[in-house]
Amino acid sequence: MMNPAEEQKWSLRYERKFFVSDLSQHEVGHIVRNHPAMFREVFPARQVNNIYFDTPDARHWRDNVNGLAERTKVRLRWYGETFGAVTKPTLQVKGKRGVASWKESYPAPSLVYSRGPGFDIRSLLREHLVVGESARARFETLDATLLNSYQRQYYLSTNEKFRLTIDVAVTFHRVGRAGEVYLENIRHDDTVIVELKYGPDSDATADEVSSKLPFLVTKSSKYAIGMGCLNGES
Repeated sequence: MMNPAEEQKWSLRYERKFFVSDLSQHEVGHIVRNHPAMFREVFPARQVNNIYFDTPDARHWRDNVNGLAERTKVRLRWYGETFGAVTKPTLQVKGKRGVASWKESYPAPSLVYSRGPGFDIRSLLREHLVVGESARARFETLDATLLNSYQRQYYLSTNEKFRLTIDVAVTFHRVGRAGEVYLENIRHDDTVIVELKYGPDSDATADEVSSKLPFLVTKSSKYAIGMGCLNGES
């Protein structure tokens, strides 16, 4: 039996992402609420924040850009204000193969995230993160690369088989290796990102549900989009 430091929280799900640039948040919400699956809002909207970590040669980003079927991304996630006191953040390791994905989650220490010099998220996590040895060894080879934030709405189908989120006000910040924030940022006020999520047992009906969403399917993650924007590749 694993001890608490070795335990990992796993979840397996399928995901489909849609990139919307020609409709407003209100229009997208109207389409979702009138979907035959009868999606309803099930959780108050909130701001999501992520610091992403990658290898020194940005392999996680490149794997996504190159369309590799199997790829990984690592992020520190929290909710609420981006800067200031951060409570109950979570370090997440997310793997993907096609539309199927899995996720490991580890509670991270509370912190105060500031823009100023001297901030070092890597040292803080390495000193206080409680994870197994294999996860720690993997994390310690990574550097912070990107900060992003967005406002998220949460929906659930009437049969509770499909979850759907709507993300708006997507903002990307360039960060240094230790997580310190630079002034440069890019905000996508005219972009709406929709994500449809479901379990393996609902894969047979996912095409029908997805086909009723008149949006452009994308294989790019927010991490890939943000890195592309900040590196002049999109």
